[in-house]
Amino acid sequence: MASTRAELRSDRVGKIILVLLFCGGIPFFVMHGEWARVALKIYALTVGVFFVVVSAYWESIRQLWFWKAMALLAVIHVFVALALVEINLNLPQIDRLPRAAYAGLAWVAVGETAMALFIVRRFRARRHR
Repeated sequence: MASTRAELRSDRVGKIILVLLFCGGIPFFVMHGEWARVALKIYALTVGVFFVVVSAYWESIRQLWFWKAMALLAVIHVFVALALVEINLNLPQIDRLPRAAYAGLAWVAVGETAMALFIVRRFRARRHR
């Protein structure tokens, strides 16, 4: 009975987090201009990567090794985001092809997510030695 309650509680918390993450992107759809497009791309990348990592290691969220890995991921993510800003500001014509721009962003997200999961696994393996 206790495990059922815990599962229901974690499902509820997960749904609340998902709704908050999606609702956090709403302002980007009403903002206009160059920075709004850049901010939306960065937000989409951030939500995707960190949601996958946190949901994959939800049971370890209270462990110190997890947050050490997340700190490293945050630093790496800042550099990826800065690179995306630089590309988008120097090539504003990229937004004329939104399918291509978001397809490229999807590839960046997949690559960063794979790298993030690899890093978290390495921190977890180091903890369990």
